[in-house]
Parts: sequence; structure tokens; C-alpha cells
Amino acid sequence: MVKKSEDIILKLKEILGDRNDDDVLSVYEDIQDSISTTDNTSTYEERIRQISEDWETKYNDLDDYWRTKYTSRFFTTPDEVVERHEEDTKSEEEFVTFDELFDEKEGV
Repeated sequence: MVKKSEDIILKLKEILGDRNDDDVLSVYEDIQDSISTTDNTSTYEERIRQISEDWETKYNDLDDYWRTKYTSRFFTTPDEVVERHEEDTKSEEEFVTFDELFDEKEGV
């Protein structure tokens, strides 16, 4: 018979009494985690369907992104490429090099 998680924990407490050693607490935690996982997903098939849909959505989004990026290269002018390169190199100037991390500064 299917029972609510609270009923199972109460029945377990009834059996184990007031024990609160590490083994008992570990069993309570394992049961609670297992039950809450089961409560959130009514069936195994439903969970698999949800995971498959999530994967399919991520795949399609990524595929669209790369197709758009690849297609855009055919319609990008050389001036746009130069501008994008200049923007990229400006942001690189802000980065600290490995050697600069270990330069000693006086008064710090």
C-alpha cells in the first residue's frame, strides 16, 4: 500500500523509539531523501519524459545558435570582422597576466 512520507517516518520513529544515534539519523535522512524524490515525480516514465524534453530543448537551442552563427559568417563584411576583432583585443588588454599576479608591490 502506498503511504505518505510523513506516515512512513512516523512509523519508523515508532519502531526505533527515541534513538538519535548516527545510524538512525542516517536512515531517516536516506528514507526522507528517497521519498521526497519519489513524491516529486509520480512515475519513472514521467521523469524520463521530462529529462528527454529538457535534453531536446537544450539540443535544439544549441543547434539553432550554431547554425545562426555559421550562417552569419557569410553575410559579415570585412569591416565588421575588423571591428569585432578590435573589440575583442580591447577586452584582452584588461586581463592580468600570470606574471603580473606575482609582482611584488611596495607598500601593500
